[in-house]
Amino acid sequence: MSSFIHDADAGTTTMSELLRVYDALSPDVFFGCYAYATQSGFRAFELAVGIDFWATTSTRWLFGIDYGRSHPRALREIDKRPNTHVRIFDGEWVVNQEGFRPRRDYHAKASIMENTATHAFGAVLGSGNFSYNGLQRSVEAGTSILATKKNP
Repeated sequence: MSSFIHDADAGTTTMSELLRVYDALSPDVFFGCYAYATQSGFRAFELAVGIDFWATTSTRWLFGIDYGRSHPRALREIDKRPNTHVRIFDGEWVVNQEGFRPRRDYHAKASIMENTATHAFGAVLGSGNFSYNGLQRSVEAGTSILATKKNP
């Protein structure tokens, strides 16, 4: 486990931690939960992990659309990728409210990864949303976790 704060000089960001955990695990399963997603965040993520990520990794995403902050185009682009499943937290309720006001704010920001063959797990939990600023630029903090199953 390690904690981090974005440090542009050192190159430490939420994105760099996602890549570090991803590279350590070579996961085949990825679950991302974010309060909102933007087109810039999707593009930054895809550029960082590479286009092959979608073909080799089964992904599930749970995004919020509270207050209309998520970009519909970003959600559509992610949903179009192979091996991908996108859900919206309480989406049926939120889309029917003026100003997309939620009955309860959805504020998650976490990615969980698994390599099912090696039983290795990893997670990156923090304050950054799935936006360029949240992944790479803003002042954000978080924790990265890597865990492997020991053989008896």
